[in-house]
Amino acid sequence: MSKKIISVILAISVLVLTIIPAYSVQSDAKVYSFYSDNMLFKQNEDAVIAGTAEKGCEITAELFDDELNLVKKGETAADENGTFAVSFDAPEGGFNEYSISIKANGKEIKNIKNVVFGELWLASGQSNMQYPLGQAKNFSEAVEKYKKQSDNLRVLMTPFYSELDNTVGKIPSMPLADIPNSEWIKGNDSGIYGMSAVAYFFANKMIEELDMPVGILNVSLGGTTIASWISRAAIESNEQVKNYFIEYGKYVELSDWDKDVRSLYYEMSTNYNFRVEALRHFKLSGMIWYQGETDIGWSSDAYSRAFDLLQHSYTELFRYENGLLPIVFTQLASYFYSDDGWELPARNVDFSEIQQLRPDSRALISIYDIPLTYIPEAGVIHPESKLEVGERMAHSAMGLIYDKNDSYTAATVAKSEIRESAIYVTFRNIGDGLKQNGTNLKGFSICGTDGIYVKADAEIISKDTVKIWNDSISSPCSAAYAYSLNNEKANLYASHGNIPVLPVSPFVTDRSIGSKYWSEKTWADCDDLLIWHTVDDVNSGYYSSWISENAEFNFDLEDYYGGTASLKINSTNNQFTISPVFTYKSDIFSEMFYDTDTDYSGYGKISVYVKNSGNDKVTIENIKFNINSFLWYSPAVENTVCDSVSIPADGKWHCVSFDLNKVYLRGNEFGFSYSNKVLSKIDSIDFCFSSESEDAVLYLDEIRFESSAKDSGLGFDADINAADSIFEYLSALFVNFIGKIVSIFK
Repeated sequence: MSKKIISVILAISVLVLTIIPAYSVQSDAKVYSFYSDNMLFKQNEDAVIAGTAEKGCEITAELFDDELNLVKKGETAADENGTFAVSFDAPEGGFNEYSISIKANGKEIKNIKNVVFGELWLASGQSNMQYPLGQAKNFSEAVEKYKKQSDNLRVLMTPFYSELDNTVGKIPSMPLADIPNSEWIKGNDSGIYGMSAVAYFFANKMIEELDMPVGILNVSLGGTTIASWISRAAIESNEQVKNYFIEYGKYVELSDWDKDVRSLYYEMSTNYNFRVEALRHFKLSGMIWYQGETDIGWSSDAYSRAFDLLQHSYTELFRYENGLLPIVFTQLASYFYSDDGWELPARNVDFSEIQQLRPDSRALISIYDIPLTYIPEAGVIHPESKLEVGERMAHSAMGLIYDKNDSYTAATVAKSEIRESAIYVTFRNIGDGLKQNGTNLKGFSICGTDGIYVKADAEIISKDTVKIWNDSISSPCSAAYAYSLNNEKANLYASHGNIPVLPVSPFVTDRSIGSKYWSEKTWADCDDLLIWHTVDDVNSGYYSSWISENAEFNFDLEDYYGGTASLKINSTNNQFTISPVFTYKSDIFSEMFYDTDTDYSGYGKISVYVKNSGNDKVTIENIKFNINSFLWYSPAVENTVCDSVSIPADGKWHCVSFDLNKVYLRGNEFGFSYSNKVLSKIDSIDFCFSSESEDAVLYLDEIRFESSAKDSGLGFDADINAADSIFEYLSALFVNFIGKIVSIFK
């Protein structure tokens, strides 16, 4: 064999040996799943594409415009761990679409089409963030409204992995590098109905405001604790948070991870491992966060520190360089979490304090005024109305990050001052000034030294200050706003462009006072035919505020003493009753609404405005505070020993007050009175009337409760001497005996 032939054979052999490994490398190179057609990168930042390849493999990424002109190029090599992250400088945001070619050792391994550049946000949290667009109120109208800009909404949809919950060894103890089965979609793709409704409305509002594409990393899962969204490394670095996680049963040693069943919803770091760290190469504009229902039982300090750790760790993870990663988050919607129901307003106040800890990077929205309608399949904890939540988050983001709105976060108390028998509250973050949404301010309460809160009047007296008072409290100690389970009537807002935009955050001016907080009694305003009540996932909803017996009623929007309406009653009998609704029918039983106030032992007086527009006088025979179907107490008319009072047929408003410090068991016929302590568990309240005719016309309005309760003990009024017989006298003694037995057991 000639030397020439041998040389050719050797050359071919060398070429084969060099080519085969190269093709092997490029065939093994892979871009992570979440880099796909229709994706969005943040403008004016490093656009990073990551994946896996053999060590040393040369990776290039080339950005082409719609005319296939090369715009940007990035190069790198796979590291010793077999991973790569190639980057190029992202252009300014706009509506132009690009394509990206990723090559390994010169051969294309992926081509990504329809790529845009704009603002990119992480949307995370639990079920109210996960709540899909397809279940949101009026979603079809919203999709039609945003149809023209749908190409400019880009969403990374990540799978839920709920099938892995409660399985041994299936939930990873450490972060995954990829999110299989994830994909980018546009706003006009059918998959859009499965994205977060809150994030959808947020993003579309942002597109309008910024005039550029907006992307959402759709990363949320219902029922998850905040612990599941924080990395193990971050938890291990913060001793205080770690101790809280241990206290609440959320911490698991790494060595113990695979020894037991793990929950994707409750365990530490699970959702971080599955769907957060893999996204670390994206540069973010900020984060929207809707979470906290699962952690309602955590102490305020525990949740605050966990929230702070989440923000700091995500700032580092996503390489955010301009301070802390901005977070826009929301307070929680009305839901009854326990027998007393006060966790919700307390946590919403906590949220406002969490925002104030880092006001330059956090914005908070309030949502207590948003309709509470829901669909049974989703449960009452999930209101359908997500548009307002998303658009308020967008308003806050425009102020927090883009300096477009002064009212970027829910207004909070800057200071409070007690003077002239009133409490004056001054607010920060008021935008263009405080505004009320309606004719009268609602949602305020106030207390004196006894700590018993009662409904308060309020008035905006300057751009940033509200005066709060109740004429019955001369020495107020604390005021509260929207501090109740159902407070959607609260209507104080910060404004933008002279329009109310963000509801003021719930507050208590002095939380140190041991208090009985005011439970909203919306029925007492006599303004609304229907009132929202939280019951359960089937029976919650709007219920009639009043019911009647031997009478018909409606709400008069033109003739009222205060508010926006009065309760107009037309009798059909000379004995008639009207009662606020406290219960609902559950199967064959009547059950109390969860949010009904049944404890009236802290109040000293009840007042009602009454107008008689009929031809004959009408008598309020009594107001019955029913313990059950047999036992009831009626209060004495103020400064009398009688529980009835007549209203003349003069067509004028009369204020009638009853003394709750002197209540009679089954009426005052026998003269024995008790203190308001017997009113600690009331089943219902009846307003009982009589008239000389069967067609009385009566108006009720502004039913008010006052404090100044006192223990008057067992009393005896001289009217018992009016007993006509020994039988009436013995009956009185029997009623007294029953009353004592009841008070003992109560």
